Amino acid sequence: MPALDFGTGFVPVLDRLQAVNICLGAMGEPSISALESAGVDASIASDLVDERSMTVQLKGWHWNTEDRRIAPNASKEILLPPNLLKIVEDKYANHDVIVRGTRLFDKKTNTFKFDKAFNVTVVIMLPFEELPVTARSFIAYSSAAIFQQRQLGSPSIDQNLMTWASESYAELVKDEIKITNPNMLKDSWSTASILHRRGFRRGGSM
Repeated sequence: MPALDFGTGFVPVLDRLQAVNICLGAMGEPSISALESAGVDASIASDLVDERSMTVQLKGWHWNTEDRRIAPNASKEILLPPNLLKIVEDKYANHDVIVRGTRLFDKKTNTFKFDKAFNVTVVIMLPFEELPVTARSFIAYSSAAIFQQRQLGSPSIDQNLMTWASESYAELVKDEIKITNPNMLKDSWSTASILHRRGFRRGGSM
């Protein structure tokens, strides 16, 4: 497949294959037709997309934050699902629960043992294809910018990549504000700063 034409403008990202091809296109590399047959560069790009996806999702957005009721097993331990990134809030009175490995730990009593079920608010890791298109696009274009820097060893980033990452991030934050509250606008730079450290500049829509 030919290399992507980055002169065609911003394209919403639908799946991981497209995200990987955007990374390859940023380097002038030809697109691939399947992730399973990916070469070295495509494998590196694929790993980077996964890395960026986890970093972005770890912030916690309305689409990957859930209220759940968790309960201890027969051994009085609470085993956590592998896709749980962090606990935002717990309703376990007079306790201080944290995630340690795949289990829940109570810092106040210094134990993994729990006597009852309780409610928590958690941030979970979703598959790439289940993310909002704005999140997929931001992850893809920011991954391409970082991929370009790492592979070329240059602090410069293609201006188109900067623009498209900015546009997708702005849309991502806009959707979040509609559902949560305006304070999200103040906190939005915590995710954008990841790119800022890689050479993105604050300004415009980002």
